Amino acid sequence: IRRRGHSKDHRPDRVQIVVGVVMSRAGWPLACEVYRGNQADVKLVEPLIKVVQERLSLGRVILVLDRGFTSRANLTAIMKSGLDYIVGARLRRNKEVREEVLTQAGPYQEVSKNLKVREVKIGEKRYIVCWNPEEAIRNERERTAMLAALSERLAQGGAKSLLGNRGYARYVQIERGAVKIKPTAVEDEKRFDGIYVLETNTALGAVEA
Repeated sequence: IRRRGHSKDHRPDRVQIVVGVVMSRAGWPLACEVYRGNQADVKLVEPLIKVVQERLSLGRVILVLDRGFTSRANLTAIMKSGLDYIVGARLRRNKEVREEVLTQAGPYQEVSKNLKVREVKIGEKRYIVCWNPEEAIRNERERTAMLAALSERLAQGGAKSLLGNRGYARYVQIERGAVKIKPTAVEDEKRFDGIYVLETNTALGAVEA
């Protein structure tokens, strides 16, 4: 089952295996599954749901998944499973999160020095907006540096090639045949500084979740 795959250690020259561990809340391993080294993480959710539902005698399971796991197929499988979940939401791709969750104002609760949270409900869905002020500063610095580099590239010509660059594409627009920085896009991006959003069906308080 050793394969070359996406290396999170940045070692594509090495073969690897993928290990999935089911853990207790206290951090004890309850089960360990081993997969081919080229198995994508996003494909592992349904097999792991079967493990916790069919093989393990557990009183309660909370699936905790980052944004890399939240494909439409996985979300459907999670809903059908009936398990509790806390999953990362995609800020820019999820219209509901982008246009409804992030536009609602409300007070934050402090979890730690660099993390504050607030709860937002949209219909039956429950979201937790998380804000990391340290990350917000870092995001702003990175964007400022990138826009400076973008301005320099535009001044040098060959601007249309920038439209295919994922980092630059959201900041540029074509106006009368010329590629220019889009001011509204810069303002839109500021909304995401230091922000990530969770969706959950648990009864846990926002801070605990």
